[in-house]
Amino acid sequence: MGQINPFKIKNMKRFNELTELEIKDLTYDELDKYVLIECAEKGIQIVDRPKSPVYEKELEKDLITYSIGGGVSIYIKFTSKDEADRLAELLNGFESIVDMSNKRIYFSEPSYSFSKERERENDKITKQNNAIKSEYNLLRQEYDQFVEKKEVEQEAIYEKYNSIVRKYDRLDMIKRKYNETYLPLSDNNEEIAKRFLEDAFAITSEDKEYIF
Repeated sequence: MGQINPFKIKNMKRFNELTELEIKDLTYDELDKYVLIECAEKGIQIVDRPKSPVYEKELEKDLITYSIGGGVSIYIKFTSKDEADRLAELLNGFESIVDMSNKRIYFSEPSYSFSKERERENDKITKQNNAIKSEYNLLRQEYDQFVEKKEVEQEAIYEKYNSIVRKYDRLDMIKRKYNETYLPLSDNNEEIAKRFLEDAFAITSEDKEYIF
């Protein structure tokens, strides 16, 4: 026996089966539920937002390297600032067709020591993190595709919801006018107050049922 689809239960209304008064009182969480019901009814796979990936901690860089640069080029890096200083001073003393006057030493980004074991460990962590990132990107792509389809259903539902809310906001305002302005103005004569109201506002017979 197949699993019962909760969205096919007879007593469960879809959004387009709700009355206007039921729609206007919906919360945003309830609206989202009806959006998801429409997605489920149309066979759209509902996908949860993927959690942010947790990456393996990379090895700490354990060296500061010093680079000799000319212009934008870097010729060599040293782990000893004194050695870098000596070579830079030597190079600056030579004549060259290349402008050597701007030889300088500056700190590079922290670097890893030249250990094969550390290099292998770092490569392993990099591969693991790349795999985690690839899996997350795939999940994120599936989620983004779901969001695009969901937004189509959401737009239609929210458009109807907002239209109904605007309608009843206006009717509630008219109802307040009737009670707070026109009834006192007519010495609580309902017949006169209703006539005042109907002359002032374009209301339908359906509107009158809600207002009065």
